[in-house]
Amino acid sequence: FKRWGSVGGKMSHRELTPTQARMMALHSAAARRRKSRPGTQSKAQDKHAHGTEEWAAHNVNIQIGCAHDCKYCYAKCMAIRFKRSTARSWAKAKILKHKVGNGSRKKHGRIMFPTTHDITPDNVDECVMVLRDMLEADNDVLVVTKPHLSCIKRLCRACVDFRGQLLFRFTIGSTDNGVLQYWEPNAPIYRERLSALKWTFSKGFSTSVSSEPMLDDKIDALVAAVRPYVTDAIWL
Repeated sequence: FKRWGSVGGKMSHRELTPTQARMMALHSAAARRRKSRPGTQSKAQDKHAHGTEEWAAHNVNIQIGCAHDCKYCYAKCMAIRFKRSTARSWAKAKILKHKVGNGSRKKHGRIMFPTTHDITPDNVDECVMVLRDMLEADNDVLVVTKPHLSCIKRLCRACVDFRGQLLFRFTIGSTDNGVLQYWEPNAPIYRERLSALKWTFSKGFSTSVSSEPMLDDKIDALVAAVRPYVTDAIWL
């Protein structure tokens, strides 16, 4: 994988506006808080890590199925293979009530949330509850989503006091809505995902982008569009 952005890359020197300077100060403070937290090293730092372990040591999910119904979804394939779901029922997600509202324990290493479904208007209330439980237990959390702007605003407002423990990673595989809607039929269009990234960045949260899977060959345009609003990295 290649990584672009402020981590390991060169940044150009330019004069910042007062607003940009304030945003950079917020992001720098959040980064310092994360680095100073003990026990945050995870399996993701192991050179042999693969799958979700490249990004986090633990994962949390709260439902079976996903309304986005992406054509390439590995979780969907596995659920169908092992008879936990069908191709038709997968898009009608079922929240696992026993996964919500039970608090959380402190874990060694970052937690990725979610990994087998997404955060949507249908489950955002439960996702806010579970995310806050993890953060209140002093965990570091990576939120991975094809972002609905309304959901991201809910999450950020609910977790504003935990910015130093939280990293958002938004999946954007193309700037072409036709391509996105073919592969990810019920997920947000490109403009909404970009707006969610900009909004999250403007509120001082740490941000990153994943273009895995890369859905077309116009990646340079995508990188150019998102890079100004990424504080961590772009995964290709």
